[in-house]
Amino acid sequence: PVLALTDRFDGRLTLASMLVGVAALSVGVLRLWWSARWWSGRRAPPGRLDVTLAALLPPAAVCGTVVWFLGSKTVVYHEAIPWGVALSVLGYDAVLRAAETPSWPRIILATGWSAAALLTRASVGIGPPLALGLLALIGLIRAWRGSDGRSTELLWRWLAAGTGAAACLLAYIGVNLAKFGTMFSLPLDRQLYSVINPSREAALAANGGSLFGLRFIPTTLWQY
Repeated sequence: PVLALTDRFDGRLTLASMLVGVAALSVGVLRLWWSARWWSGRRAPPGRLDVTLAALLPPAAVCGTVVWFLGSKTVVYHEAIPWGVALSVLGYDAVLRAAETPSWPRIILATGWSAAALLTRASVGIGPPLALGLLALIGLIRAWRGSDGRSTELLWRWLAAGTGAAACLLAYIGVNLAKFGTMFSLPLDRQLYSVINPSREAALAANGGSLFGLRFIPTTLWQY
C-alpha cells in the first residue's frame, strides 16, 4: 500500500513489516489458543497450566515453524508468508468465535480476516475461507430446520457468512486473472527467482513445474 503513495521508503520497510507480522502471529496464536480452550469444554478460569501453555505457544509458533527460517532473509518474498500465516491464524480464530456466537460483527470480522489471509498468501490463506464456508453451510442447515423466529435471523446471518466466503474466493480469482491470466495457478516459469535459482529450477523440474501437491505432505510432516 505504501508503494502506491510514495517510493521514499523503498527497501526500508520489509524488516519492520516482518516484525509486525510475527507480532500479529503471536497475538493470533494466543487468541486461537483461548478459543480452542473454550471449544474443548474448559470454561473454568485459566489455571497455571493454561497460563504456561499460553506463554509457550507464541515462541513455539515463531521458532518451531517455517517462520523462523523466513526471518533469516529480509526479502519481500519472505515477508508475505509470515503475514499470510498470521492472518490465517487470526482468520481461524474469528471463524471459531463466529461459530460460538454468530453475531453480525463476528461474521463480518471472520469474513474480513479470511479475505486478508487469502489475498496475502493463498497457499496458506485458503483455509479460513473454506472453514467459514463450511461453518456457514452447517449453520444454514441447522437454522433451516429451526422453527422459531431466531432461526430466521440466524438463517440470514449464515447466508451472509457463506456469501462472504464465496466473495473471498471471487476476489482472489479476480486478482489472479488480472495479474496472471489464470484463476488459481501461478506462472512459476516467469518468476525471476525460479529462473535464476538452480535449487528452485531443480525442484520444479522434479515435480512437474509445481511446488504444491499432496505428495509433499509426508516429507513436510517428517521435517516437523
